[in-house]
Amino acid sequence: MRKWLRYGITRAIALAFGVALGICLLPVLAAPASPSAADVRAQSGAVLFKGEFRRELKDSDLLHWGTAAT
Repeated sequence: MRKWLRYGITRAIALAFGVALGICLLPVLAAPASPSAADVRAQSGAVLFKGEFRRELKDSDLLHWGTAAT
């Protein structure tokens, strides 16, 4: 009985280790190739969105603006 318990525990640990390793490595192994510098330059000219930052908006606080409290 003790032998089977030890067998089950070691296999469960190995399975958990394999799943954790797969979760960590799969995104790295399955990642698509990064775009070339020429592709990035070509796309940077076609800006789709524009943003503006203002302090007086609702829920604007010191923490999210990164300024020191005086």
